[in-house]
Amino acid sequence: MNFEYFTLLRRTLIFGCLCIGLCLLLCVRPAQAVSLETDLGFLAVFSFENLPWPTSLQKNNPQIKVETKQVPVWKTAWDKARAYAIAGDLKTSVDTYRRALAIKPDLDAANWELANILFALAHYQEAQKIVEILVEHDPEKLEYLNGLAVLDLKVGKFPLAADLFVRIIKELPKMLMLWPGRYMDI
Repeated sequence: MNFEYFTLLRRTLIFGCLCIGLCLLLCVRPAQAVSLETDLGFLAVFSFENLPWPTSLQKNNPQIKVETKQVPVWKTAWDKARAYAIAGDLKTSVDTYRRALAIKPDLDAANWELANILFALAHYQEAQKIVEILVEHDPEKLEYLNGLAVLDLKVGKFPLAADLFVRIIKELPKMLMLWPGRYMDI
């Protein structure tokens, strides 16, 4: 499976999950959905171009730089894990990410990349545990919140997913005003 196909598949899955999430808002939590004071017209121009796959796993992206003469073992493992993921060898990539994170577990970017790969392999509960920790570390990061909402849908935690989608919908217009073009096609 080539990288471009995989990226398209992830974009389609995330868009579908967001649509399901919006439907859940109306079905599971109608009172909360109706109380939204946000104009949802922005969804018509919403783009997932920057959301589906961490940029660190995209082709031709520079690797993390460490300013030492000797490369740390965790960094070597992380670089190999990324290379395996980019090449499409996701199972080997997962094992290599786990080796890197066993040495340096506080690497949020590596944990996020691992969660994305676990999602791609349909290991939703394992990915969910990782993303829950990431949300604890950075509760305002919409990328993590969206990932957790999608994973909550996948494991059947519909009310939690609905709450997260409401939170994302309320915060997204603010993000669009702060960084025009990042989450929208201009």
